[in-house]
Amino acid sequence: MNTVIIKFLIMAFSIYLVGKFTKLYYVEDFFTALAAALILALVNAVVRPILIFLTIIPTILTLDYFCFWLMDFA
Repeated sequence: MNTVIIKFLIMAFSIYLVGKFTKLYYVEDFFTALAAALILALVNAVVRPILIFLTIIPTILTLDYFCFWLMDFA
């Protein structure tokens, strides 16, 4: 459980730093970065299992090498 919180805080801190040091997007404060990190974590929690389910056949046919490819891009 602690690693999940640490990863979440690292993601929020990364969003905050990128928002402050670049012109890619505007981050008002750290709480905005926490909200963005929460949204990204929820999207990742929903999309990743769906992608794994949809790629069961290619994964079986390629002896799990397709799953390595999927994890690189998801």
